[in-house]
Amino acid sequence: MPYIKDLGRRQIISNIVDMIVSNQIKTDGELNCMLFMLFRRMVERNMSYNKCKNFLSELEECSHEIRRRFLVSYETKKQLDNGDVL
Repeated sequence: MPYIKDLGRRQIISNIVDMIVSNQIKTDGELNCMLFMLFRRMVERNMSYNKCKNFLSELEECSHEIRRRFLVSYETKKQLDNGDVL
C-alpha cells in the first residue's frame, strides 16, 4: 500500500474520501459508477494501454490490501467463533 508521506496531499485525499462517505454511496452500483467515472476522468482524455493497465493494477493492489488488512482477520475470527470447515 502506498503510504503518502506528504501530509498536505494526504489531507487532500482524506477530504475527498470524507466528502464521498458523507454523501453515502448507497449501493454497489453507485460505488461501481463512481470508480468508473474516476477512471474516465483520469485516464480517458489521454488514453493509453499503460494508463488503463496502471489504473487497473492500482485497483487490484487496493483489493489485495483490503483482503490482507480486513478480510483475513474477519475470516479468522469467524472460524474461531463458528469452528473450521471440515
